[in-house]
Amino acid sequence: MRASFLSLVLCLATAGHRANGELIKRLWVCEQRLSRGIEVAHDLWQTIKDAPEETAVVLLGEDHAANALSGTQLVEQRKAGTITLFPARYRLVITESASTGANGA
Repeated sequence: MRASFLSLVLCLATAGHRANGELIKRLWVCEQRLSRGIEVAHDLWQTIKDAPEETAVVLLGEDHAANALSGTQLVEQRKAGTITLFPARYRLVITESASTGANGA
């Protein structure tokens, strides 16, 4: 029997504000490398697209050091084709009418 291990990934979202409450920057910090692919929630990518100048991600570089990318950099790299956005997850939900007649098959 082969043992399988679950790799835990630490990801954290935070925001910085001025004393008056004005948003300075939204940060998403994750212990992953872009070269291996990272999974971001739809809401996060939408925030990056909608407010790239106020958003940044901090990831691991190939040298394992922190590597910050601004939202603007990510959007530009996406447009240039140097990074590709793939749908990574789908949500399946049974509709109410189907659930009353479904037998689980």
